[in-house]
Amino acid sequence: MHTRGLTLVLFTGLACADDQPPAGSGTGGEGSTTSEMGTSGPVTIPTGTNGAGTGNGTGNGTVDDGTADATADTTADTTADTTADTTTDTTTDTTGGCPNDCDDGIACTDDACVDDACVHTPVDAMCDDGIACTTETCDAVMDCQYVPVDAMCDDGIPCTMDQCDLVAGCVGTPDDALCDDGVACTTNACDAMLGCQYAPDDALCDDGVACTADACDAVAGCSNDATVLVYNGANGMSTTPEDAVASLGYTPIVVTNDTDFNTAFDTGGFASIVIDIGTGIPFSLVPIGMQTRLDTWVTNGERLIFGFWNLDADLPMQTTLDVGVNLSLDPPLPVFPDPASPIDLFNALETIPAPITYPDYWSDNGDQLVLAGMGFIAGRFNDAAAGPGAIVVTHSERVITNGFLILEIGQGNTDADADGINDGEELLRNELDYLCSVP
Repeated sequence: MHTRGLTLVLFTGLACADDQPPAGSGTGGEGSTTSEMGTSGPVTIPTGTNGAGTGNGTGNGTVDDGTADATADTTADTTADTTADTTTDTTTDTTGGCPNDCDDGIACTDDACVDDACVHTPVDAMCDDGIACTTETCDAVMDCQYVPVDAMCDDGIPCTMDQCDLVAGCVGTPDDALCDDGVACTTNACDAMLGCQYAPDDALCDDGVACTADACDAVAGCSNDATVLVYNGANGMSTTPEDAVASLGYTPIVVTNDTDFNTAFDTGGFASIVIDIGTGIPFSLVPIGMQTRLDTWVTNGERLIFGFWNLDADLPMQTTLDVGVNLSLDPPLPVFPDPASPIDLFNALETIPAPITYPDYWSDNGDQLVLAGMGFIAGRFNDAAAGPGAIVVTHSERVITNGFLILEIGQGNTDADADGINDGEELLRNELDYLCSVP
């Protein structure tokens, strides 16, 4: 607080009538006296002119009567200004406290002025990002902070990787590796909605043996059953064809007429076919339904061993087999391996003394064969090098046509090497093993 001092101004002196100036006009000056709570100082009063008086002294404060003398002072001013300056400075400094705006620029804080100071309180509720799997907190310096929590994203599907994405929210990514069922031949896949899916894949069971039916079971795994469809046309007089199949560890499906053959063919479940038909069957030509099925089978690159007593009369079957017939065979002729053949069917799984000879049990024992397409002759009648064809291999080594009847060799139980297995069965074993080894 500032205090102003008391100032007294005294005007003294006498004016004589003789000293009055002539009537006129002028401007009166302002007289002032300065004192420090003491006596008034000297006063000078001008005479004869219109002027101002000046007082000097020492004091605290200044008093101004504010009235100019319009005429010359002729009477001493004897009245002192006695009004002291008693006005007190009552205005306090109001620049302290909060500024007009406490906003700290952080969207999630509650900004307020408390006790003349800005207070910024974080409010987590102001940080909702709309993502259910994040924790939302307000940081007084860094603003809203969102932390993904994967544990909040369990979709109940065991094979998905459940993660929280800051933008997309919960994301379940399928991971096939989490679906291993321990079965080697299934493809294991994770479906984001259905969970683990296991699909059997037969191709994963390939054992490299062409005559096996490679199959995958979703529980048991791989099976490599070698099932062979066998048409035995011996009228019950020989089981040589199916015996040869079984001796290789394969399973024969045996039929004895074309109706059963067609049914078995349509059912499937086999990897190769053996047909050996003697004269006792009720047809002289392969029935059309059977022939067309065989033609489809061969065209698709499947494996077939074929013998038929009357092939010389059956042109559609000759076409299917890619062979021709030179002469019908009666009586049976000895069979030799062809030394020019790329394979030796007399020396493979089984060793067979050449030539194979056997008794004449049928009125028609087969046919002398020639090639009608790509292939080679693996065995010949009478002469190993120059005799008529007895065994012909065609269709990229997937089809073998015999010009004789395997069942007739077995019927006579011919066993040249005396090993307890008839030569017809041994030859068929070698033929089937060879076909199954061809890629």
